[in-house]
Amino acid sequence: MVRREIILLGLLGFCTPALGDSAAMDRFNREYPGAAKRLQERFGSVKGSCRIWKVYPKPLKAETPRQATFEIDHGYEKVTFPISLPDPGDQSLIGRYVFCVGKTTLFKLLRQPGKREFVVRDIGFSLSHRSEYFRDFGRFIKEHYSVLGKPMTDVMAGPRYRLIDAKAVIKDRRSLIQVDYELGDRAIKHLVSVVFDPSDGWIIRSIDYRFDGHPRRYKTEIEYGPPQDGFPMPLRVNTQDESGIPYICEFAEWSFEPTPEAEFLMPFYSLPDLVSPSRNTLYYWLAGSAVFVLFVAIVLRRYASRGPTPKPA
Repeated sequence: MVRREIILLGLLGFCTPALGDSAAMDRFNREYPGAAKRLQERFGSVKGSCRIWKVYPKPLKAETPRQATFEIDHGYEKVTFPISLPDPGDQSLIGRYVFCVGKTTLFKLLRQPGKREFVVRDIGFSLSHRSEYFRDFGRFIKEHYSVLGKPMTDVMAGPRYRLIDAKAVIKDRRSLIQVDYELGDRAIKHLVSVVFDPSDGWIIRSIDYRFDGHPRRYKTEIEYGPPQDGFPMPLRVNTQDESGIPYICEFAEWSFEPTPEAEFLMPFYSLPDLVSPSRNTLYYWLAGSAVFVLFVAIVLRRYASRGPTPKPA
């Protein structure tokens, strides 16, 4: 009888983790989509300031932090880095480096220290441009609900996403849920572990992004400050890119304030609008009209060169 009880207890002990994992996965599937939507909507109109720096291994000299201000609204993200000030008495002569991205637009502007006019550094929306923005700033600003700059809900909606496991974990005396998933359909699968805090609006506390069979690895730890308007506010984002070099973004200020859409467009900087969808549509319409006019002119010229059709005798 005692032996049967021992065997039964052993089976229960063996099954408990599986039941816990099932409960964690059910909770994630049930609660996370709604919580993620609230996070994305609340942080879809926000602005603030931060400083970013690279952590070199000793005995190398520490990198001087780069100050930055940012605005997010209307589907745009914009970050501005000040450049060295030649005359502290004239704030209008501070240099500026502006990086603005939208769903289908991207531009980089530069105002040299001591100058008053902005010049265009780059325009386009290629993979290299997106990677540059991600490296400079995108990796930090949305990491409390995104993975590598992409909202987790968009990741889950993708055709390559496959949920593998979910389990309860304890870290810093907090009850968290770790979700493991993979992005498949290629020879090298992407294996990702994301740790969520369900008791704090399902914010992300850490990310471990791995490449199956490859030493490359991307890691992120996110620290939070006091809540604001009921939402936890990111205070410090520690990332380690594929090269293993740590980067830190420390947020000094957040505010849930709207930004006029005009401030995300090039005319705001006294430059012609070269990237907005309406502008691009106009270019295509004008080009198409020119082709049509040219076609009609060619047809009319050929018709005129034939001369009048002779009448039958």
